[in-house]
Amino acid sequence: MENLDLRLIQERLSVSDESALIGLYQTCYKKLFHFAKAIVRTNELAEEAVEDVFINLWCRRNSVSGINDLNVYLYTSVKNASLNILSKKARELVA
Repeated sequence: MENLDLRLIQERLSVSDESALIGLYQTCYKKLFHFAKAIVRTNELAEEAVEDVFINLWCRRNSVSGINDLNVYLYTSVKNASLNILSKKARELVA
């Protein structure tokens, strides 16, 4: 992710540039996937967490310019999405 100009990506996202999201996804997916997998322990749940983050990023693209550090935002979002998925799975087991 270091090679990306994240400020430029944020600007392009804020004006609904789909190619910016696609480029960010293609560049960051693998690292974010491995990070999520370390938390959720399965490929399927890791994929779900990362995809949820990118879907939410696109849905909130109008406010993405307010993010201070896109890299930190992505990792924090993947961590939170992963923990939410684990919490949901735990509730399903109890029910």
